[in-house]
Amino acid sequence: MLPRLNCSLHRIPAWLLFCSLAALWLTVQVYFFQRLGVKLVPDSIVRYIPYANHIAEIGQLGESQENRYILYILFLAFFIKLKLGLGAAVLAQIAASGIACILLYHSVRNLTNSNRLMAVAATTVFILWKDVQYLNVYVLTESLFTSSILYVIYPLTKGNSSKHYAKSFVLSLIPMLLRPNGFIVMLGITACWCYSYRHILPRHKKAIILSFIIAFSLLLFVLDTYLLTTFQIVETYARGEIIYASGIYAVRAEHVVLPAEKSSPILRVLFFILLNPVFFAKIFFLKFITFIGYVKPYYSLLHNLLIICFIYPLYLFAAYFILKGKALALKFFPLTVFLLQAIIVAMTSEDWDSRFIIPLLPMLMIFGITGLYEFIKKIESTPSPLAAL
Repeated sequence: MLPRLNCSLHRIPAWLLFCSLAALWLTVQVYFFQRLGVKLVPDSIVRYIPYANHIAEIGQLGESQENRYILYILFLAFFIKLKLGLGAAVLAQIAASGIACILLYHSVRNLTNSNRLMAVAATTVFILWKDVQYLNVYVLTESLFTSSILYVIYPLTKGNSSKHYAKSFVLSLIPMLLRPNGFIVMLGITACWCYSYRHILPRHKKAIILSFIIAFSLLLFVLDTYLLTTFQIVETYARGEIIYASGIYAVRAEHVVLPAEKSSPILRVLFFILLNPVFFAKIFFLKFITFIGYVKPYYSLLHNLLIICFIYPLYLFAAYFILKGKALALKFFPLTVFLLQAIIVAMTSEDWDSRFIIPLLPMLMIFGITGLYEFIKKIESTPSPLAAL
């Protein structure tokens, strides 16, 4: 049945298929723009807009902790400077998401031997998944962060030559400068590259070990002195919070020992773990599961059912792709990015509106649908036991 559907889709002119998907995408964007307008939230009002106004007026960066989101702030400052307003910035976010949608379609085709059915399925889920699309009208980093991950993935789906890795590495600067956790995208590419060129790595063992030590030390230094200085991580541990600033799923913090005040955020976290290993393991595990589980008790029944019926199967098929897929190097990208993001959330806090997992959902759609394609091919190639009778 599925091969027949795919053949039927191949009979449809490419321009007509593109126009149909584009019309669906545009309808969704217009719906959210008309319903929500330019949506401002506390992070927009406190973090991004004041600093963007400052840069637009003064023309130079300040010594601000919000430099962790510097690319997004410069993005807003550009439109403010031109007196186009935040509405134009939101329209640019929507346009960037449109380009990402096209790249998602082609990424799936690249991974499924140009299978139109799988590409259309992944693109349709992407367009209709509310949690991804409504963020396009929010003055937040999530929309561009989501789009930029898809920009990075596309060259990797075309091949694993040096040229493709170079393009992805350059594009990975976008998510890295958009959000403090954006470095996980570059690490995902690095994992793919290491697998692709594993045959030459032993020849440069000393240089690789030295590079790793330098990179890891630099990452720790940046985290300790810059990225984590304003996050009260240990305080959220002491409150037993699983979802930030919420009592939902919270663990009662009994007999918890707080470390002495230290200038180093990383040392405070390490001392807390050493002083409260069982309690820390419990909240770490709960935050990890809450992040991956995605469902929330305050979501509507329909919302949670859609997550269970669509996202959970995508988890399974993405796992199948990682375990059985033919794109050996590429499978390290979703594995690295998703696990690192889950660990970061488990070490800090889950957000109430699932904003930490939403940017990864389109990636899950790409590799989940590809895994489904690989699974169907496996079933079709397996001889039926009845055929031998």
